[in-house]
Amino acid sequence: MEKLFLESKQDSAQNALIEILDNLETNSLSFSANQLKELLYSYFEKFANDPFATELNQLSTQFQKYEGYFEGDEVIFPQGYSQILNALCKDIAIKTNVKVSQIILENNTVKIIDAHNTEYLASKVVVSVPLGVLKKDLIKFVPELPKQHQNAISEMGFGSFNKVFFELEDSLNLEANSDSNSFYYWVNGTWFNILDLSKIYNKPIYLMLFGGAQSEFIDKTTDVEVWDFIYKNLNTSLINLPIKPKRIFITRWGADEFNYGSFSFPAIGHSESLVATLNEPVEDRIFFTGEHCSLEYAGTVHGAYLNGLETAEKI
Repeated sequence: MEKLFLESKQDSAQNALIEILDNLETNSLSFSANQLKELLYSYFEKFANDPFATELNQLSTQFQKYEGYFEGDEVIFPQGYSQILNALCKDIAIKTNVKVSQIILENNTVKIIDAHNTEYLASKVVVSVPLGVLKKDLIKFVPELPKQHQNAISEMGFGSFNKVFFELEDSLNLEANSDSNSFYYWVNGTWFNILDLSKIYNKPIYLMLFGGAQSEFIDKTTDVEVWDFIYKNLNTSLINLPIKPKRIFITRWGADEFNYGSFSFPAIGHSESLVATLNEPVEDRIFFTGEHCSLEYAGTVHGAYLNGLETAEKI
């Protein structure tokens, strides 16, 4: 399948997949041809959602070149990423709660103006805001950014990916013999992923991951509506799923004014040149950095970290 995607002449992963499935020949005894095609289509829909935070019709056919994973197991930080930031930022003076509105190049100086019109002067500035903020034009650059930088910001994809944590009174009846903490359920042509975090927190806590349209739905709805959506889809597969959870915590990155999304993805027409452009400093004074500037590891925390190190080396 991977080779067929790369060889496809279609622009979007969705059109490429439809083309591949139309030419699929199967002798499966377990599924009819139509059932197998539906299963594969929904699998790749889920793949576009996670890890790319988008939909198939927006994802480049060349998505495999930009998955950005390291080898090895994924790691969960029970206390959150703040513990990593605290270690990295030790002994560094950081001014928080400052909303930057303008970045102005003046002679040999960079002037940064915040929402309260307070001015900060520097010789160089590193712009590490998420791509979603850049796409919203929330920071005014004077003079305007070069056209190639504007185009790169516009053309790169930036998706919504949300997490739903919930605690229950009793543990769910998941597959007892599974060695994994990740469970998938195929309901009405859609895949749902549940991660069992009970062993980490020593209580029945679970995590569900949503990307693309489902994540955008979460961005706009209440906790009650989100749980209602989960319950209606999974109560048949998980017979002891309660009507209401004990506690629920939901991220809404697409609605967050300091993010407007979660991470970048290879949209239709994506190329390495877009990423390379964002890695080019503007007049050797404005430097962009972040996961969206990482050529090999876009969309990941390690991509953001490694690109930050690369940017620091340039300065």
